[in-house]
Amino acid sequence: MAAAALEKKLQMDREALELVVREKDSPSLERDLATLLDRQRPDYPEIAEELPPTAKSVAAMTTPFFRQYLAYDPVPTIAKMSCPVLVIAGNLDHQVVPQQNLPQIEDALKAFSNRHTAR
Repeated sequence: MAAAALEKKLQMDREALELVVREKDSPSLERDLATLLDRQRPDYPEIAEELPPTAKSVAAMTTPFFRQYLAYDPVPTIAKMSCPVLVIAGNLDHQVVPQQNLPQIEDALKAFSNRHTAR
């Protein structure tokens, strides 16, 4: 995907994810998300073939698992850890990007006095 198209796709994803986090009522979320995705689709013809059908996207983004996944904050769990921690991340992981997440995990472990932290 070209850089400009990728940036447009990322912006669309950000808008949709912000809506998922903000809207607590599932029927309203489904309606608002479908409206957002349908509204965005014509604005990005160069990535139209990369976009899944609206109904499929709405169904995936409104599942309890997906909503919980977005809302989960691992810091309280990390704060309770006092044992050695091994964190393994893959460079091809698209959900947990190592460059973004590993420094934050390390910082959280150190902030809560876990002395078993090393890079």
